[in-house]
Amino acid sequence: MDAKKTYKHDNVKHSLNIYVEGQVHTNTIENFWSVLKRGLYGVYHQVTEKHLSRYLDEYAARFNNRSLTSNERFNQFSEGSESLLGKIAYCKKLTIIFYIVFKKGFYPV
Repeated sequence: MDAKKTYKHDNVKHSLNIYVEGQVHTNTIENFWSVLKRGLYGVYHQVTEKHLSRYLDEYAARFNNRSLTSNERFNQFSEGSESLLGKIAYCKKLTIIFYIVFKKGFYPV
């Protein structure tokens, strides 16, 4: 993905005491980082590089859905879970088939 084609980048010049130009400001990203840091320190206490992308995904989803009601958030979660559970069930079926075919020596004709 080419970020320059997908996202618009603007900036403000704090050195000139300009903090807002129309819809361009840094409040949103500063708020996100604040919520992320508080959550990581307060909930997880320790973060490994191996799982960092997962922590970031979780907090990005929380931040992006912060205006949803509890019911909307639950419905969105359950729809995503059903989709994920379907994928997990499919993978389990493939794993079982793989095991039967290659480990047990059963080759369907």
